[in-house]
Amino acid sequence: MDILCQIQLCGYINDTYNASYNVGHRTSMLDIKANQISFGQCGGYSAASIYKASTNLGNNENFYAFPTPGYFPIDDFEMTSDSGIDKLRDTKWSITIANTSYVIDRNELELKMIYNGKTYNITDFSYDAYTKTIYWNIPADLKSQLTEGTSKLVAGKKVDVELKGLQDASYNGITIKYWTEFFVANPKEVTGYRVYFDDIANENAKGEQSCTATEGDEKTVTVQVLPYDAQDKRYIIEIQNKDLASYNEQTKKIKFLKAGKTNLYVKRKSDGKLLTTVILNIQQGTNSIEYRTHVQKEGWQTWKTNGAMSGTQGKSYRLEAIQIKLNGAGSSGGIEYSTHVQKEGWQAWKKNGQTSGTEGKCYRLEAIKIRLTGNIAQKYDIYYRVHAQKFGWLDWAKNGEAAGTEGYGYRLEAIEIKLVAKGGKAPGSTTRTFRKSTPSLIYQTQVQREGWQSRVRDGEMSGTSGKSLRLEGIKISLDSQISGGIQYKTHIQKLGWETNWKSNGATSGTEGKSLRLEAIQIKLTGEMAKKYDIYYRVHAQKFGWLGWAKNGGTAGTSGYGYRLEGIEIKLVAKGGKAPGSTANSYKSK
Repeated sequence: MDILCQIQLCGYINDTYNASYNVGHRTSMLDIKANQISFGQCGGYSAASIYKASTNLGNNENFYAFPTPGYFPIDDFEMTSDSGIDKLRDTKWSITIANTSYVIDRNELELKMIYNGKTYNITDFSYDAYTKTIYWNIPADLKSQLTEGTSKLVAGKKVDVELKGLQDASYNGITIKYWTEFFVANPKEVTGYRVYFDDIANENAKGEQSCTATEGDEKTVTVQVLPYDAQDKRYIIEIQNKDLASYNEQTKKIKFLKAGKTNLYVKRKSDGKLLTTVILNIQQGTNSIEYRTHVQKEGWQTWKTNGAMSGTQGKSYRLEAIQIKLNGAGSSGGIEYSTHVQKEGWQAWKKNGQTSGTEGKCYRLEAIKIRLTGNIAQKYDIYYRVHAQKFGWLDWAKNGEAAGTEGYGYRLEAIEIKLVAKGGKAPGSTTRTFRKSTPSLIYQTQVQREGWQSRVRDGEMSGTSGKSLRLEGIKISLDSQISGGIQYKTHIQKLGWETNWKSNGATSGTEGKSLRLEAIQIKLTGEMAKKYDIYYRVHAQKFGWLGWAKNGGTAGTSGYGYRLEGIEIKLVAKGGKAPGSTANSYKSK
């Protein structure tokens, strides 16, 4: 034992030393693995000292401190309350002046703590003149950093402490400086996990961890590491069958997509070892969709549910009206729908069982849009497909997209509608949902926090307004009988302009990188470019809607770091009038 340690052992740990009678219980520990001897206590003024062969802390014989100068083994101090909270986190820090010749004036003392380059001036410390001990609570902000928001101090955190204002016997100024770094002398390995869903953990009759949910539900996943004081708390969550459930690592939420049974696995990140399995029992949703159609010569048919066909096939009868409603108490919210009617065009949105279309006029339905509202829209997607004259069954549209035809004068003859858990697999192909006699634009955007929105067409807005959410990606395609195509590229935060043009539904921008789109260029190719101009305008942060750009021109901003929030795209016959002002389509500095 070196002389420094000997002085502190004899001067402080000795219970016969009168000046330390009220300091509290002492403990001593010998940790060969850590190559250090430590002496200390937990309680009262909490003074202690710990030494490591490689540690040189200067004149430590003049003071004692808690937590100790040098390396402090947080796992060697058992200070856990009945509720499982680590009391060491909330224990006062202290410095006891051991040099009896030092002159101490409480009003002259200056105390600082430094962590990660930031200095904390401690002004509300207390001073016990009898034991010559300064003690204080660490600032809340610093405590949060040392614990990383948990209930325990985190290993690897290093804090510098500085005390000024002391004087020696000759009244020369004395400054005490030291550092404390937390470490785990005997790291404990994770042995398992307790998994909570919306703060609830359950077990089945066999004692296995389990969770029962309804398709469409979304729950927050919280993982408790066992034992609580394990050193490496990192873990990985995986879902056995991703068709039934999905887990978002960023939001810590699990979505239950489809009825069935699967497992949630929690693995130790350090080596990938599976330690905990949670059985997921997903029940069929209590919500159902009901609909009926008014059919030529037949009138109102009976109600159909959950994907059954309403209308006729092989009779060439037109649909003239439709009513749609939701049944069940699984989720709050409603349903809205709009039909494209012969001679009238698109009608206003109807909802919750109201009639869309006509009765007694013999007008055909030509297309339809359906969307969910309220909470149920967060839990389900609504898919629908129509049987159109001459085209037959078109593909599945969803969440407000158009299904049917426009400009042909073709009737709808039948419809099928289904509810699918949010993000679940479509009932079939989603490629050709709507046919238009003239070329039609189809586009959709990836929006911050919302993901890919539903597809829109021909001048409709894609994105958001008033939410301050960035566009992160875009897909654009053409529905046309004319040869040629469409190409586009975007200016992306940190990346600049994309090198290559994207085309015909490919993604321009990024996914999963949280990078904003700042500008866009779009152009037509082939015969389409000879017969049409393409116009587009964007809603840019702080500027709002900019003017219309066309045929490869730039729409957006450069040099501002502003996000795009929305976009509208239109086809105009070659040389035709622009949809609006073409001034200020692009802002740069």
